[in-house]
Amino acid sequence: MVASAIGGQALEGAEPLLERLDLPEAALANLARLAGVGEEAFACAGGWAARVELAGTALLVRGDETSWALLLPPGADDDDAMLTARKLHALLGEQADGWDLDR
Repeated sequence: MVASAIGGQALEGAEPLLERLDLPEAALANLARLAGVGEEAFACAGGWAARVELAGTALLVRGDETSWALLLPPGADDDDAMLTARKLHALLGEQADGWDLDR
């Protein structure tokens, strides 16, 4: 996985793949840990954002105080994008305590 910081302009025209994901703070912490940089490296207006390449597929990740999302960059080929988005979600996401209490 390779991650780099991006500005808000890079998100223009991006298509959502997975949205309204919980625990954005944990996702940012995991992204920074896997990228080997501090969390502040991904800071941008309104939250944080990054371009991530995983298994040869580029995705955009953005988050704010309440949620985070995985997006397809403008003009990118989406053949493997959803599968890669799910893999990246598994790497970055976490589950809140008690998520399975209804089971």
